[in-house]
Amino acid sequence: MKQILVVEDEEAISRALVDWLSLSPKEYKVELAENGREAIEKVSAQKFDLILLDLVLPDIDGFGVLAALKERNIETKVIVLTNLDQPEDIKRVSDLGVPYLNLFVKNETKLSMLSKKIEEIFASE
Repeated sequence: MKQILVVEDEEAISRALVDWLSLSPKEYKVELAENGREAIEKVSAQKFDLILLDLVLPDIDGFGVLAALKERNIETKVIVLTNLDQPEDIKRVSDLGVPYLNLFVKNETKLSMLSKKIEEIFASE
């Protein structure tokens, strides 16, 4: 069973993602981190197959989470879900190891698109 960590501080979005992934016929085990510090603690303590990461978080932002993953040599696949879509944000995410094709703007992304990307990532393993 694939383990997915959802890192999202907006309750409506986090609940929707966790419920949607938990009900998937693919049988994912899903955990939630509501801020960057909690995300770093969770990925340091256990292995996740995928992280769905928001960039705007309380305490440590998503860029800080990506930097911590890189520092700790944690090679978990990451999909960034954010409303930050400025070229400098995209470049910064890319510089921290997330391919451009794994960055989705929340208000432009349908769950079907996200589902397809998750399946692609798991199929490539």
